[in-house]
Amino acid sequence: MHTESKKFKILSSCKEGYIGVCTCCREFNLAYKNLLITFPEDGMVNFYHWLEAGIKKPDTSISLQHNRNRVYKGPASNFYMAFNDEEVEEILGMIEEAMIIVEAKRIIMFG
Repeated sequence: MHTESKKFKILSSCKEGYIGVCTCCREFNLAYKNLLITFPEDGMVNFYHWLEAGIKKPDTSISLQHNRNRVYKGPASNFYMAFNDEEVEEILGMIEEAMIIVEAKRIIMFG
């Protein structure tokens, strides 16, 4: 997890969060509401595909009392992440924007 510094760059943001990267170690941070996840670039891509696939799976569709209708099983047996469809779309949009920026920088640097 990284704090504000010259080596940490925000790649994408919305009202509820951001995606940033440490330019030294290439660790990505996804902060959204009360969720903070850190991972390498391929981990962020995998998280994107996992969230996206969950939208189409009926077993993630569970209506909860606090306006959340998507429940994703986390890495521990008793850990779940709950979102509504709009939140999932917002997170996916931030990841897409961040990955476009990462790819554009790669193209500029390596032609």
